[in-house]
Amino acid sequence: MNFFKRLLSLSMATLMIASLFTFALPVSAASSEGLTFTENDLYRPEKTVDATPNTFEAWIKLPKQAAASRNGTIIGNYNFGQCVINLEIHSSGRPRLYLINERGNTFDWTFNGVNVCTGNWVHLAVVRSAKEKKVHCYINGELKKSIDVDNGAALTEFIPKGGFALGGDFRGGNDQYFRGAIKEVAIYSGVRTAAEISADMKAITDKNGLLLHYDLSNQEAGKDVKDLSDGGRDLKYIYNETWIDEKDMPKLNDYAYSFAVVGDTQKLNYNFPDKFNLVYDYILDNVENEKIKFVFGLGDITDKSDKAEWDRAKAAFDSLNGKVDYSIVRGNHDSTATFNANLPWSKYKDKFDGALGNNMLNTYKTLEIGEVKYLLITLDYGASDNVLNWAGELCEKYPEHKVIITTHAYLFRDGTTLDQTDLCPPATSGGYNNGDHIWDKLVSKHENIQLVISGHDPYDEIVVSQVKGEKGNTVTQMLIDPQTTDLTNGGLGLVAMLYFSEDGKNVDVRYYSTVKRKFYQTINQFSLALDVVENDATTGNGDDNTPETSKSNTDSGCSSTLSICAIPTLVLMLGTALVVTSKREN
Repeated sequence: MNFFKRLLSLSMATLMIASLFTFALPVSAASSEGLTFTENDLYRPEKTVDATPNTFEAWIKLPKQAAASRNGTIIGNYNFGQCVINLEIHSSGRPRLYLINERGNTFDWTFNGVNVCTGNWVHLAVVRSAKEKKVHCYINGELKKSIDVDNGAALTEFIPKGGFALGGDFRGGNDQYFRGAIKEVAIYSGVRTAAEISADMKAITDKNGLLLHYDLSNQEAGKDVKDLSDGGRDLKYIYNETWIDEKDMPKLNDYAYSFAVVGDTQKLNYNFPDKFNLVYDYILDNVENEKIKFVFGLGDITDKSDKAEWDRAKAAFDSLNGKVDYSIVRGNHDSTATFNANLPWSKYKDKFDGALGNNMLNTYKTLEIGEVKYLLITLDYGASDNVLNWAGELCEKYPEHKVIITTHAYLFRDGTTLDQTDLCPPATSGGYNNGDHIWDKLVSKHENIQLVISGHDPYDEIVVSQVKGEKGNTVTQMLIDPQTTDLTNGGLGLVAMLYFSEDGKNVDVRYYSTVKRKFYQTINQFSLALDVVENDATTGNGDDNTPETSKSNTDSGCSSTLSICAIPTLVLMLGTALVVTSKREN
């Protein structure tokens, strides 16, 4: 846990955020009767739990008429990690404990016949007992219902390392925010008895096995929430509006040039073909007025790698010719054969300074913008050691250039590099090296590598992490993958725009829907500095502070079996999914 203590002790001034956009908008309400929520209110964890949660307790209040519909999440981590556990109130006022374990098995314990929509304060306790092979539901200290659990996998110990959000979870748009008021929440690792639960109703005083405790009876709305347990699991408040008009966006800082980043287009291309070209139309329309100097692709251009998809993609790439330079990355959904057949080196070689072999799988290009020199390297999906050695030699050949690497699979939504225990690791799904291997063998070793951008893990938020390389340099890593966001929203055509200062050290990031012509989520509009990491952070890859946590259970476009997700550090949610650490943690 030393890593988390160091992380939480960081001064905000030393975080890499140059500035966070401020939106003066309404927030959730609070009074002496607890805290209420809206879809725009995110109460995100700074730290994960370190033991299996088995007892969930909460004081909640829902009106009687709320029983007609689903009432949202009291506390949970759905959509952050594969190991999921949510305490919810479903339709008819039924308490529900929803679990996805480390193997991807799903368990749904909904207490039919129990209704907490009474219009009064209700003390709810749900207890998972492996010894009894039951899940219990207590209302106001009285056991109301028990569900027998025959599947042993449902009762095994596991740690949901995504941490717990309050009054919602990590789903896009926070659509399962809690529809009532919450006055208090506590989670224990132990199995609380009826007598202990009755005592907890009066006051939470027993800290044995207490993982977190939030007293919201006088919580100020729109403010961080203090954890009253000894776990230090405070919550950060973030206002996160889903759609923002351009007139409501804060003015960009002065910028000298910009890069456009097109994440995984597979669902847009296959499911919403009529919207696919809007991404490239937007880029073309804004090359001059937004000073776009380069367009980065991140792979999974196609979903099925069929002819119609490739025809659309080629037409889109060709539309950029003579207007703005671009790179192309292969993802695991783009078969090597169709990628090479549709994008022959002979056609595109004039756009690059070179490649490894006579194909487009691994390419490089130098670019000078003012006094800033860039070396832009694309790596194939799960690049081999030979490819990584080639890229390393390029970094050494151009020591005065800032290196930007784009590849399909490198970073996960928790801000750590993808490893073999994650969903769809390249090493066993059509590639060679995973993200952690690419860090160890390439990225960590060269001080001129400034930025690595990847896709592959579908997430509504742009994830940013900064780590120190072996030479003490800062490496900024970004995950940009709108595939599921497109799929669930009818195709949004998202483009991430990176606006750089003249010296290339500061960046404003904006995430824009070319379909809706609006900016997507407040949390995705932010600023950061590219060369700042806490001064006393140490380098190296020691194992003294490498805790485990869980990763995504959502579709990353890979058909491989879900595996246990051992990941390291919790993403610190401060205006964007952001974590600052001293080394690669897996």
